[in-house]
Amino acid sequence: MQVTIDHNSGFCFGVIHAIQTAEEYLSEHDTLYCLGDIVHNNEEVKRLTSLGLRVISDEQFRQLHDTTVLIRAHGEPPQTYRIAKENNITLIDATCPVVLKLQQRISDFYHNPENSDIQILIFGKKGHAEVVGLMGQADNRVIVISSLEEVDRIDYRRPAMLYSQTTQGLEPYYELIRLIRERYEAAGNGCMFQYADTICRKVANRTAEIADFARQHQAILFVSGEKSSNGLYLFDICQKNNPNSYMVSHAGQIGALDLTGYQTVGICGATSTPMWLMEECKNMIINKQHKNMKRAIISVSDKTGIVPFAAGLIEAGYEIISTGGTKKALDAAGLKTIGISEITGFPEIMDGRVKTLHPKVHGGLLAIRDNEKHQMEMRENGIEPIDMIVVNLYPFKQTIEKAGVTYEDAIENIDIGGPTMLRSAAKNHKFVTVVVDAGDYDAVLAEIKEHGDTTFETRRRLAAKVFRHTASYDSYISAYLTEQAGEKEPESLTMTFTRKQSLRYGENPHQEATFYAGKKQGFSIAWAEQLHGKELSYNNIQDADATLQILKEFKEPAMVAVKHKNPCGVGLGANALEAWQRAYEADPVSIFGGIVASNREIDLPTAEAMKPVFLEIILAPSFTQEAFDHLATKKNIRLMTFDPSYENGDDKMFVSVRGGMLQQTIDNKSTEDYALNVVTEKKPTEQEYEDLFLAMKICKHVRSNAITVAKDGKIAGIGAGQMNRVGAAHIAFEEAKAKGITSGLCLASDAFFPFDDVVKMAAQYGVTAIIQPGGSVRDEDSIKACNELGIAMVFTGVRHFKH
Repeated sequence: MQVTIDHNSGFCFGVIHAIQTAEEYLSEHDTLYCLGDIVHNNEEVKRLTSLGLRVISDEQFRQLHDTTVLIRAHGEPPQTYRIAKENNITLIDATCPVVLKLQQRISDFYHNPENSDIQILIFGKKGHAEVVGLMGQADNRVIVISSLEEVDRIDYRRPAMLYSQTTQGLEPYYELIRLIRERYEAAGNGCMFQYADTICRKVANRTAEIADFARQHQAILFVSGEKSSNGLYLFDICQKNNPNSYMVSHAGQIGALDLTGYQTVGICGATSTPMWLMEECKNMIINKQHKNMKRAIISVSDKTGIVPFAAGLIEAGYEIISTGGTKKALDAAGLKTIGISEITGFPEIMDGRVKTLHPKVHGGLLAIRDNEKHQMEMRENGIEPIDMIVVNLYPFKQTIEKAGVTYEDAIENIDIGGPTMLRSAAKNHKFVTVVVDAGDYDAVLAEIKEHGDTTFETRRRLAAKVFRHTASYDSYISAYLTEQAGEKEPESLTMTFTRKQSLRYGENPHQEATFYAGKKQGFSIAWAEQLHGKELSYNNIQDADATLQILKEFKEPAMVAVKHKNPCGVGLGANALEAWQRAYEADPVSIFGGIVASNREIDLPTAEAMKPVFLEIILAPSFTQEAFDHLATKKNIRLMTFDPSYENGDDKMFVSVRGGMLQQTIDNKSTEDYALNVVTEKKPTEQEYEDLFLAMKICKHVRSNAITVAKDGKIAGIGAGQMNRVGAAHIAFEEAKAKGITSGLCLASDAFFPFDDVVKMAAQYGVTAIIQPGGSVRDEDSIKACNELGIAMVFTGVRHFKH
C-alpha cells in the first residue's frame, strides 16, 4: 500500500504564526494562558498543553490579573482588549493578519456615520471565535448568516453590506451573494446591497486542490478536529470527489478502519490540522500493514530508565501507548506515543482514576491469540492485541511511610488500573510480556533484539514476579487499612518482605538462607548500611539484630556487645569511648569475635581503642572519616551504620513455628514503665537503683531463665537460657566472682522467684539489692529471706520472659 500526504494541507499561515508564538514563549516560561483553543484540533492542543499552554474561557479570562495571555489566530472583539487593560494583562496578539485586516475593515465601516443605516452581514459559523471577534468590531450589531436558508433574516427594506469569515468556501459564498441580490431585486425598493470578498485564498484554493487530491487515490483519510468548520467543509469536498473518504481526529481511530484492498491511500486535512498528526496517521496505517507490529502500554510511577527502554522498544518495531505523566515524559523526550484515550475512545477522567479500565485494554491483554472465537470477538469489537505491559504502581508504601501522611493521601495512592493491567497481562503470559521492575528492562530489550520477542520462559518468570509484586502491594494496603480500622486479630494475615541479600548459608553450612527486609524503621539491621567488610552471614544478622534491640533500651551514650544473641558486655558512659571501655571490661573474653553497637558516632579515639579487639561487626549511627579509615585497615571487619530513631517502629513481632506463626506485641515495657514497689525493710540506694535498672534492661534481652548482675554502671555477670533460675544465677555470680566482684552487686531476674533459694545464694556472692517482677504465691519466702540477709528487693510487676 502506498500512503501519500497532501502537503498543501495542514496549518495556514495564521495558525502557524500563533503556534510558533506560543512555543517561543513557553521555551522560556512554564505557563502561557490562551483565550480559547489555539487551534481547532484536540491533538495539537494536547501537545501544546504538555508544554505548558493553558486554555481558558472568557469567564476565566475576566478573573485573571497581572499575567500574560495569548490571543489565537482567530482574533478577539474589542472588549477583550479593554478587559486586559483593566486587569493589567499582557496580551500576546497572534491574530492572523488576514483576520486583523478584516476586523479593521468592519470597524471602519461600522463607525462611519454615513453607514449608520446599513445592515452588516457576516457569512460564517455562529459562535466561531473569528465570527465573535468580527461581531465585536460592530458592537455585535451584526446578522450572522450560516446557511442559504437564513437569508430571510435580512431586512430587504434597508441597505446591507456582506462580509465573510475568512475560512469559508468561495463557492457557497458567491451562491449566497447571488441569492441575496435576487431578493433585493425582487423587493424593488432600490436599496443598495454591497459585499466584500474577505475569504482567505490559502483556504479557498484548497477546495480545488483537495478535490483533485481526493480523485487521485483509492481511499482518503481526512484528519481534522471535530470542531473545525473548515475541516467539515473540506471533508465534504473529499466525499463528493471520493466516496471512500474517512474522517478521523487522531491516529488511534485508524485501528477501527478497514483499509484492506486499497493500493493507494491519500491523507489530507483542514487548515487546523498539524502536519505531525498527518505523519502520525501515515505511520499508523503503514504499521497496521505489518503483521509483526507489536504494541506496548507504558504507564509508570517511577520513570527511572523508562525513556531509553521505550526508545529501544520503538526501534524494535513496537508502538507505544501511554498515559498521563508517562506520556508527557516520553513525548518530551521526542518519542512518539499514543494516548490511552485514543485506544479506548474514552477520556481519562476522575483525576486519572479511570483511564485503563476498558475492554479495549483488557480485551487486548487477555485474548487468547490462537483461539478463533477470541479473535473473532476482537474483530467484531474493534479490539487490537496488546503485546507488552510496562507498569509500576502508585507509591503506596512510600506514602504511608511519610511523616504526617493523611488517610486521604494514603487512599489516593492505592493503584487500581495498574494492578488490574498487570494481572491481566500476567495471566496471559503465554502471549503477553509484562514488566514491573526497571531492573528487567535491559534483559527484555536484549532478548527482543536477539529473538524478535521474549521467550516463554522469560514471560513466565516475569509473570511470577508480577503476582509477587501485586501480592506485596496489596499486603501493604490491607495492613494499613486493618490498622486504621482497629482490627487486632484479623481472620487472615498477609505480610510482605523484599529480598535484601542472598546468604551463603543459614545457621549451618547445609542450610540455605536469604535475608528479606520489611518495614523501614530505626534500630533495624534490615535497613542498616554496610560500609566495609565481608558479607553478613545468617548468624551475623541474628546477632546484630539482638545487639540493636538491646541498644534501643538506652538514651544515654551506650555500647552493647553480643555473642550468640546474648549480651556479653554493656557499658554506659559520658561518650562513646567511655561506654566502649566499660562494655569491654564487662567481659573481655566473651567479647572476642562479638558484635558491638554504639548509639553515638564512633570517633578516632574510640576506633583506636576498639581496633586491637577482634570484632565481627561494629554498628553505629555514623563514623568520623578518621575513625572509618582507621578501622577499615582491617579487611574483614564489617562497619555498618543504622538509623537511631525511635519513631515508627514495629509494635508487633512474629515468630515462625513449623506450619505456622505466632504474633504478639513487642515487649516495650522498660524501667520507666514499672510500678516500682520496695517490699523489703531495706531500700536501695541511689547507686543501687541505677545498677538495678541497668541489670534489668539487659536481663530483658537475655534468654530465659535469665539472671544479670551489675555494679557501678557495668554488667558484672549474665546467666542465660538455663532450665532453672538457680542455675542461671550461679553462672552470673561466678562470672562476677571471676572478675573479682564479690560485694555490692545488684541482681535482676526476668521472672519471679518461686523459692527463696536464689536470694540465699545471692547473699553468699555479695548481692545487696534485687529487682524482679514479683507475683509468686511464695513471694513472702523471698521477702523474708531478703530482710534476714539485709538485701533490698524491688518488685516491678512486669515479667520479661524471652524464649
